[in-house]
Amino acid sequence: MTRWSVVVASRDGGDPDVSRLAIDELCRIYWQPLYSYARRQGLSPQDAEDVTQGFFEFALSKDLFGAADESVGKLRSFLLTAFTRHVRGVWRQGQAQKRGGGVATLSIDASQAEESYSLEPVDHCTPETLFERQYALRMVETAVEQLHEEQKAAGKEEAFLLLRPRLDPTAAEAGTDKEIAENLGVSHDAVRQMISRLRKRFREIMKERVAGTLQDPSPMAVEEELTALRRALAG
Repeated sequence: MTRWSVVVASRDGGDPDVSRLAIDELCRIYWQPLYSYARRQGLSPQDAEDVTQGFFEFALSKDLFGAADESVGKLRSFLLTAFTRHVRGVWRQGQAQKRGGGVATLSIDASQAEESYSLEPVDHCTPETLFERQYALRMVETAVEQLHEEQKAAGKEEAFLLLRPRLDPTAAEAGTDKEIAENLGVSHDAVRQMISRLRKRFREIMKERVAGTLQDPSPMAVEEELTALRRALAG
């Protein structure tokens, strides 16, 4: 998981393999939010794709980490500020490095990013608010993905897939407890216990992931950030 400590280590010339893993994690979580931010700023789909890809290529070169400042407290605040500067200072001056210009291109699905952006309501939501919502969604999605991998490794993937909608706000509607119990061949009480255990583990994963994005991951700070994520999802 990408933590401030990993970012700082990358900035200070740490293990390049660790740096690459850090950027991969950053890309997984932040590509969609930053792309949506650029689109809401008025950039075309192609321009938003180019500027977002260029930003992560810039980060991969460690130039971004060279300016990493933990005093901002939240990793997402640092990245949004850095991205805004990148758009203004690089892209709008026509100096953006196109993909394939010497830095290893990160694997992304731009069509999926545009599709996700197009599903957002056309309202007066600011680019910053949209960024916060998309970030919150990605945090939930990656936490669900981690829980999925854990359940799969434990031989409980079938039950997890049936219960996943109870955890993921972007998932399809879940079946009833009765339907799930019949599919799994267990009792209603067993289903409720499964849901309770999954939700408990999901909360633990979310806390772990949120803590990794904070310079001071105190219990209070983590709870405040979780509250902020819930508010972003609620709109």
